[in-house]
Amino acid sequence: MNKNIPQTKSMHPQTPFQVVGEAIYLMELAFRLQRGFHDELINEACFTKGIIIDTTQGFGFKERELDENALTPRFHNLVISTIGTLAIIFDGALDKKYGDKEPLETDTINSLRAFFYMLRCAYAHGAINLKWQAMPKYQRIYKITIPSDALQKLKHLNPKTEYVFDFKKLNRQIIELDSFDRFNGLMCLALYAAHLTEPI
Repeated sequence: MNKNIPQTKSMHPQTPFQVVGEAIYLMELAFRLQRGFHDELINEACFTKGIIIDTTQGFGFKERELDENALTPRFHNLVISTIGTLAIIFDGALDKKYGDKEPLETDTINSLRAFFYMLRCAYAHGAINLKWQAMPKYQRIYKITIPSDALQKLKHLNPKTEYVFDFKKLNRQIIELDSFDRFNGLMCLALYAAHLTEPI
């Protein structure tokens, strides 16, 4: 029997802290799905059987053959999509917390805001092939120094204390994960931003 995919009731996060937490969970979910298929925890039928999304409208997807060569990069692109979503959400949450951006300021918080804004711009201008897109006023060096109280919350990630971005040099370059210590660094920066939006 085909059933509609269940629709959630209105359970949208309300505060900036709740919103950024949901963005982190979405990224984790994408990683879990990617790893779950790789480790054969997800049945192939998930990707091959025909499914109905909406029985009322009759909308769905037909049965298809499994193409692992195509599925592998699509899982990667799913992860990239959640990183883009995370950047958009964090940029907005930090705007709500701190107001208008100040790109000429390069202290830690403004540097963190510049990082997420530049990541957001990269996603907006090329959602699959991410390149840094820095407007002239952002083409400067930003240094994020994570303070000790936030580092205590990140110690399970083995965080770096400092992250430096020279957006004049990085502008128009493909985003290399190594520039922010790969996913470990991205998670550290995300959790630091979440720490900043946490209610006192």
